[in-house]
Amino acid sequence: MKRLFSGWLLLLVLIGSAWNDTGAEEPAPAEAAAPTMEPARPPATPTAPTDAKALRQQARELWQAGQREPALALLDQAITRFPDDAGNYALRGQMLGKLKRYDAAIADLRRATELNPGLASAWGNLGWYLILQADFPAAQAASIKAQALNPDSFAS
Repeated sequence: MKRLFSGWLLLLVLIGSAWNDTGAEEPAPAEAAAPTMEPARPPATPTAPTDAKALRQQARELWQAGQREPALALLDQAITRFPDDAGNYALRGQMLGKLKRYDAAIADLRRATELNPGLASAWGNLGWYLILQADFPAAQAASIKAQALNPDSFAS
């Protein structure tokens, strides 16, 4: 039994790292950046995008520039304007998870999977955050769904 649990736990850990394709990567530390002669430019100020994808892209840019709360605020606006867009919930869920706001991340990822049951990255991230909250049966179910949707992301 212990071996079976260890195998599932390893699988779930791999799933959590395999579905990180919504673009909310952690920015590289400033110390690691190569010195340049140009002064650093602030990120572009959001204008008024007309679609959910544009808002998500602006939120990603803010996140990557280290502006966590403005990125989340922009996704809040995107969700208000486009409440049926699963990508907004999936990205905000991933960002909230990186900030260790697991309950909110899980809620957003569950909503994303309701809106788009075929969104493997949302299922994978949901499984990972459920593991971190020690909800192993739900984590296993989400991870199996993610693997079924995207079997090529696993090594054989």
